[in-house]
Amino acid sequence: MHRTPPRLAAPNLARNAGRIVCLSAAFSLATAGLTAAQEAPPEADPPVDGGLPAVERGGPSLGEVLRLAVERSPELKAAGLRVDASEAGVRSAEGAFDLVLTAGIDWSTSRQTGADLMGNELQFDTQRLVYSVGLVQPLVWGTRVGLDFVTDNTSTNNPFRNCIPGLDSPECFDTQLRLSVSQPLLRGAGRDVTEAQVALARQDVELSRVERRDTARTRVEAVAIAWLELGYAAESLAIQQQALRLAEEQLAATDARIEVGQLAPADRPVVAQAVAQRRRAILLAEQALADQRDVVATALAVPTIEPGPLGPPPPLEMSEAQARAAAEETSVALARSRIEQTQLETRLAVQDDSGLPQLDLTLFAAQSGIGGTFGDALGNLPDNQTHAYGATLDFAWAPANNAAEGEVARIRASLAANRLAREATERELRRQVDSALRAARLAEGQIELDRQSAALAAEALDAEKKKFDSGRATNLDVLQVQQDLATARLQVARTQTDRALARARLLRLTGGLLDAFGLTLAPR
Repeated sequence: MHRTPPRLAAPNLARNAGRIVCLSAAFSLATAGLTAAQEAPPEADPPVDGGLPAVERGGPSLGEVLRLAVERSPELKAAGLRVDASEAGVRSAEGAFDLVLTAGIDWSTSRQTGADLMGNELQFDTQRLVYSVGLVQPLVWGTRVGLDFVTDNTSTNNPFRNCIPGLDSPECFDTQLRLSVSQPLLRGAGRDVTEAQVALARQDVELSRVERRDTARTRVEAVAIAWLELGYAAESLAIQQQALRLAEEQLAATDARIEVGQLAPADRPVVAQAVAQRRRAILLAEQALADQRDVVATALAVPTIEPGPLGPPPPLEMSEAQARAAAEETSVALARSRIEQTQLETRLAVQDDSGLPQLDLTLFAAQSGIGGTFGDALGNLPDNQTHAYGATLDFAWAPANNAAEGEVARIRASLAANRLAREATERELRRQVDSALRAARLAEGQIELDRQSAALAAEALDAEKKKFDSGRATNLDVLQVQQDLATARLQVARTQTDRALARARLLRLTGGLLDAFGLTLAPR
């Protein structure tokens, strides 16, 4: 919003005018699609007659400063690591469908004692060793396919326990190859449930990337403000020095007239007081410049930094509809809301599924081979000496599934709240875009009028000085007109600032802040 500055004392002139000159050119690097480092800075807005003092700007351009800030930002690096972590989460979730190798071994020994018909004591020792190896492949439909190879090795001195018919052998091997397929029929069936964790992990990746872009925008905006405040501090110091020179010139003219008797000594204190105020303002401006230089240098991790070149703001070539569309497309808040809604819908599908009864069907087929040695048993396996087929059906149900029903109700309420919040965000975003457009257009309409006002104020000061020289004006009259001129110049700069700030705000709202300075984020 346009603000009319008060009639100022010297310190206010320094603070405000410097800020204006810096901010009015803040976003010059968005023109012609070139980055700040590649493009020579364009000419600034035409100076006002008797305008603000020139400030030497030998430092980097704003685009170069922002590029350095992005490269060195610990917050942005941390956001990139969060993207990496979320991508690792996708790989972890996809691991639920990895092929699994299983293996097992089971050893046991037993002893049986008794007596035969003659009363002789009998003792039978049996040792059993079962070892298996298998593969299990989970599928996205909830299916589990298993292939197992099992060997049962039995050693015994019990003549009544021979695993090989017709063969009196103290040791036998039973090998079996088993294929099984298990399929949930109700709970856990379908890709929307089995792949829910993968979907959530991918949504986390998308959310972390949105957050990374938001971190970059926030970082760029913060460093841009700090860099512009540095330029403001430099302008402030130059304005205070100019104000001191004007006051000293008026004091010298007053002393000359007192010496020749044209003015009384009582006319001197008011000008001397103005000189003292200007000197004090210079001390404050020097301190502000040093403090702001430290702020920017710390943000960029450099020893020190100086203000860099400025240029005019980019042209305003965006309709209300275009601005609204761009803002809604690039809004971090809306993107976050959409992702969160998708996550809630995914969790709702899982919870709805958990309320179903469990009904699992398993089909299996097995073939065995028997022999006195492992080699014999393995060789007999293809001969289909023993085979088996079968099916099992498992059922489980919790009639009062309070946990699942409560979670479903919670998620549905969260979904409704998310939709309402997103609608409010969309309305607020449209309001902010419209406000920024109005502010930019208002500044465009005012800036030429303010320049004319400043030029007229400069002419008025020249006239007042001539009246002072002819004895028709007092020191107070001259000081007052000097202040009027400073106010008019400040108003020009204020309007330039409002224009730059409105356009900068549009860049932020419409997602063009990084592009405006030729900045890109490395893919993660």
